[in-house]
Amino acid sequence: MIYGRIILMWLAGFSALVAVTLQFPGQISYDSSAQLYEAFTGVSISWNPPFMSALLKWLGGGEMATAMFVAINSAATYGSLMAIIGLSWRHRFSLGATLAAAAVILNPLLMCYVGIVWKDVLFGSWLVVAFVLTIAADQARTRHNRLVLAAVAALFIAVGFFIRQQGHLIAPLLLIGPLTVAWRATEERMRWIALVTIVAVFGLAAFSVNSAVTRSIKGNDGRAISTGLYAIAKFDIAGITVQEPLKTALADEPGLTAQDYEQLKTHYTAMRVDFLGQLPFLQHITRGGGERTLVSVWLNLIMAHPLAYLKHRMRVMQDLLSLHDFQGCLPTWVGIDGNAEYLSAVGMQNGVNARAAALGRYARLFFGTPIWRNWFYVLTLTCVLIYTLLRRSVPHRSIILIFAAAMMIFVLSFIPTAIACDFRYLYPIIPAVSAILLVLLSARSVPLDGTARSVPLDGNVM
Repeated sequence: MIYGRIILMWLAGFSALVAVTLQFPGQISYDSSAQLYEAFTGVSISWNPPFMSALLKWLGGGEMATAMFVAINSAATYGSLMAIIGLSWRHRFSLGATLAAAAVILNPLLMCYVGIVWKDVLFGSWLVVAFVLTIAADQARTRHNRLVLAAVAALFIAVGFFIRQQGHLIAPLLLIGPLTVAWRATEERMRWIALVTIVAVFGLAAFSVNSAVTRSIKGNDGRAISTGLYAIAKFDIAGITVQEPLKTALADEPGLTAQDYEQLKTHYTAMRVDFLGQLPFLQHITRGGGERTLVSVWLNLIMAHPLAYLKHRMRVMQDLLSLHDFQGCLPTWVGIDGNAEYLSAVGMQNGVNARAAALGRYARLFFGTPIWRNWFYVLTLTCVLIYTLLRRSVPHRSIILIFAAAMMIFVLSFIPTAIACDFRYLYPIIPAVSAILLVLLSARSVPLDGTARSVPLDGNVM
């Protein structure tokens, strides 16, 4: 008898091998080259969180680090999908469910993204592994195994604090998953001991990772957060100003000139903040009182013109969700195209090999389809969240709800913070949503007493 589980696990494993083969030694952009240079020098020079640079340093730097990065992300993404299938897939072969799961695994977006050396890709790998570890803890058959796996999941979740800025927001939310597992696995006094232990593991892991990163990469000193804040402030000021009449703008912003205003009206776009680098706009603010004055003007403008602020922010989100033309939103990346000086320092050079070029052509075949639109994955996440709320028979329901809600908060966090429409910003939800879909396509669940049972698609326990 042919089992869907075996077919799908082989498919996921084969996809990982293909991804590593095609992506070696990794696709590198300007940000990637800067982080490779930071790994080489041990000094932060960019606004990026230093964790990624520290990781590249720990992996050996240069091409060795990028190749290892590709292998790690491929193994994390496809290995997580393989693990979900192994943990929860149905015993009986079902053609419809198997084909649907195969489509999830073979999503060309995953194949094209796992080899791009971006913190967003690493964040996606972290998120899907955190989900699988929590599911494994929830499904473990003994109390001891549940608690150990819950602690491992908490330890791993703590790493997310440092990969990208939104990690500070959703890592504590995801910690609720392992805590839920521990709560259900224990009773009375032991329950509180288990909860405190898991929180302690989480805190100790966060402290240890932060210390290791600080020792490896010097000089960031919180710039990853502050620089982002100032960029958001400038972007919002521009977005509000272009909607004001000249007379109102001049009154709201002392020092603003009519020439500044006209240049801003000409160059402003909701797609990305880059245009501000070409304009003297906002110099009248920062010259006098520095960044504090900038933030003060920003907050005052939002309070004075809330509708203009919301209109600007909604335009930004529409572009981020790929509701308009997304060709200028960096839908993918192939080849090595970074700062030549930085790359030279680590023994690499710009170029696009035949495999990267073929991968780019493959990606472009799907640019016109929903699978290369962020709105499609946000809509899928919304449907998953609603379905899981309404369907009590969903396997691992509480864990799915926790992760789906955290991912939705991650998406919503871009409403006030997005400064570009780059497709990669929302990529992190895609691997985890894929893993959740595989769970929902499954027919098996494990109740709290650890006894395996089968739950068919109509929800009746067998």
